[in-house]
Amino acid sequence: MSATGHSEPHSSAQKLETEKEKENRRKQDEIEEELFSNGIWAVVICVLSYTYGDMTVANSFPKDTRQNTWLLMLSPIPTFILSLAYIAFVTWIGPKYMRDREPIKGLKTLMLLYNAFQVALSGWIFLESGMSGWFGKYNFVCEPCDFSNKPRAIRMLNAAYWYYFSKFVDFIDTAATTPLPDF
Repeated sequence: MSATGHSEPHSSAQKLETEKEKENRRKQDEIEEELFSNGIWAVVICVLSYTYGDMTVANSFPKDTRQNTWLLMLSPIPTFILSLAYIAFVTWIGPKYMRDREPIKGLKTLMLLYNAFQVALSGWIFLESGMSGWFGKYNFVCEPCDFSNKPRAIRMLNAAYWYYFSKFVDFIDTAATTPLPDF
């Protein structure tokens, strides 16, 4: 109580809580700055990888027309754009959006189902790539690309595509389950 009979506006417990909140906010700001910096470097690496891959590796192989109608396969640009969008979301947009929000609750069942799906998909990709080559006739040192329409070649092509596509599904996993540290 003050001399006037009113309670103090800030008790020591309130001051301590306010100082703790300020410290937590400062730590969160530091983490967001580091995430943003990491995001900038990720964009630089993504651009360099895309440029190097497109100018050297991709142009040294003939175009594989068997997959021209498949999602994201006609050009590397959609993959590049999705990668940049992912980087922006996990290093800048997501942290800014979730800054003063509680983590989403009630996702445990959904995440368990998602993880079961990912395990099943990874197992299927492993079996398909093994059955179409690695468990049989492939040379482990160097195997040329088979651009034929033989069933074994198509099976390997399908397994490789679903592996590639599963990486975009992994984007969802990382974005949904990578919260800022709790202080």
